Amino acid sequence: INTVPEYTKDAINILYEWMSSCAFDQKEFDRERDVIIKEIEKNQASIARKFYQASQQKFYKYNQKKYPVIGYLEDFKKVTLNDIKKYYDDRYVASNMILLIGGNFDIEEIKAYVSETFGQMPDLSPPELALNDEPQPFSVRIREYEDDTKVTYLSLRFSTVDLFSNDLYPLDLLDFVLGNGHDSILYKRLVEKKKLAYSVRAASYTPAVTTGYFEISMEIDLKNKQAVIDEVKTILEEIKQGKFKESDIVKAKKQKLSEDIFSVQNSDDKVSRFGQGYLYGFNTTFFDDYVRLFKEIDKQDLIRVSKTYFDFDRMVLTVMAPKGTLSKNKVKKATQNKIET
Repeated sequence: INTVPEYTKDAINILYEWMSSCAFDQKEFDRERDVIIKEIEKNQASIARKFYQASQQKFYKYNQKKYPVIGYLEDFKKVTLNDIKKYYDDRYVASNMILLIGGNFDIEEIKAYVSETFGQMPDLSPPELALNDEPQPFSVRIREYEDDTKVTYLSLRFSTVDLFSNDLYPLDLLDFVLGNGHDSILYKRLVEKKKLAYSVRAASYTPAVTTGYFEISMEIDLKNKQAVIDEVKTILEEIKQGKFKESDIVKAKKQKLSEDIFSVQNSDDKVSRFGQGYLYGFNTTFFDDYVRLFKEIDKQDLIRVSKTYFDFDRMVLTVMAPKGTLSKNKVKKATQNKIET
């Protein structure tokens, strides 16, 4: 809730009532249920979203991240009002909440009012979450399938670390060095110079609860698939050997730190930042600590993590091609092999 200082207590009280004694109405339940059904259907119609989910399911075999965040349509349709009430009773307990208040007010006065409201909630244990760890892939995993798309989507993933590893920082910097913008190494080589891809992105994903991944994803023509993979191998081998410029690191650091600065523009952003920091690292200074440690990363750190994690013998490859193209390619290869024999 965003409000003016004189209504701070009113805002706290409204939040308290929502969190402690919400009344669930069947009419509202039915209305919101229809909204979410449409949202799920919209996701199912999005080619990019479908490909992302296919890549998730190929990478995560044990952890719950293999499931879509918004869930499955048929499962969702079975949810009842009683299910919502039970979920609310289990999860909306004080020990499972973080309350953040930022603005121009008397801190001691507001702390006392929080004790009068949220402080009166029953002292119950937080819900237990069953989270499965995700082991590193034993060998190469490949999934290729067809869908209603005009270009081929390709994702290369390498198993990395969780949020609490010190390798978080060099992996995040590598993300920017390799794939952030049109001046990045991947874009210049794959899109501009070699013309093997229409677009290319890099991402270092490090969740708090399990193993993350480093991903290089592209939109390409299917005929260029192997050439793209070979070129990515060459680029990553160059990174392992330190064949990149110090200026690439300087530029990537500036981009990353500028992104961090511009993400905090007002009081609302600051409050959200404190909350996210506490959720991620159980520390309100999480982002400040992140920036400090990120600045210390150097070229040797990038070389070390690239050698540690960019293992093509354990990569996870997902390919989504236009309908009819994969089967056509198989027939073409079989014919060529027959002629050569």
